[in-house]
Amino acid sequence: MKNLLSIALAIFGVCAMAASALGASKPVRHLVYNLGVSIHQQTDVHTSGGTAAGDDNVMGSASGAQTQHANVSTLSKGSISVDIVGVDVDRSLVADISESTDTRKAPVVRAIVYPNGVVEVGASDSENVTEEERLLLHFLARDLVTPSAVAQGDWHSSQIIPQGKQSESFHVISTARDGSLKLEVDQNVVVRDAHPFDMVTHGTLIYDAAKSTPKTVTLATRTHHEGLQQTDTIDQNVDFDLVTDSLGV
Repeated sequence: MKNLLSIALAIFGVCAMAASALGASKPVRHLVYNLGVSIHQQTDVHTSGGTAAGDDNVMGSASGAQTQHANVSTLSKGSISVDIVGVDVDRSLVADISESTDTRKAPVVRAIVYPNGVVEVGASDSENVTEEERLLLHFLARDLVTPSAVAQGDWHSSQIIPQGKQSESFHVISTARDGSLKLEVDQNVVVRDAHPFDMVTHGTLIYDAAKSTPKTVTLATRTHHEGLQQTDTIDQNVDFDLVTDSLGV
């Protein structure tokens, strides 16, 4: 999701905003989400030459060309903690986020969440923030779901990114008695650089509009990487469930 959720911004502006929150003695808000992630990856390697006898994962042809398949699946459960340590005048959030699951632990990372959903982290932390963390921060953006957009029922955004484009759309499915919204979300990313890929995401959110907070998020993403001799198809399912909110769940 780095391509979906990261846009290059002026380093000075990002660092200055993060630095302004360093003096905060304690978070202004604390959130904890239960997290579930499942990933299935299929890799197809196309080569020329003879077919390996007896290998059910290799498909050959009369010309000697062959395709070898490999499948890998992983499943992890745990939690993500988010501390909102500052809110800028433009409604951007300064947040400390960390992830702990049964398969990995991600250290605390400070991020800037811009009102439109763009997430920025410092260069030294770019490898420490997970895709799930970026996704959650994206949905915590203050202006991602606005009253005027909800009144319309559907809204859409798109932008050009390096070597590609990305888009996101929301649709209001229903409104609960407590004011929570059930939203349908679709995201698309197309990148055509030296390592081209397409990524399509579909899912639903239960969203607390009064607090600008997702209560539950369920997303299914398929990413397809096309290479000269190898293709990779990755199916990822992510679930977030809010279990702790210092403002009240």
